[in-house]
Amino acid sequence: LGNDHLMTFKFRRMYAQCLYGNADSSLDDLTAAVATLEDLDQRMTRAYGTVHPQTYHTRGRLKEAREKLARARARHCQYIHNK
Repeated sequence: LGNDHLMTFKFRRMYAQCLYGNADSSLDDLTAAVATLEDLDQRMTRAYGTVHPQTYHTRGRLKEAREKLARARARHCQYIHNK
């Protein structure tokens, strides 16, 4: 299919969702999910444009992953601070 095929984009987005969607996701998992989705966003925008529905969905998943990563980092900092 190739790296810029729509199905490849969808599978990579689903992989990232599996990484950040787990309630027990580690900071490494969340960071990897955000990095994957950021790469997908750039590549999908280049290939399909900003108004394509799949680009829109990828940006929504990226927002969710970033928010979850921010919350996990805050909890981690709080944990370190309280030690």
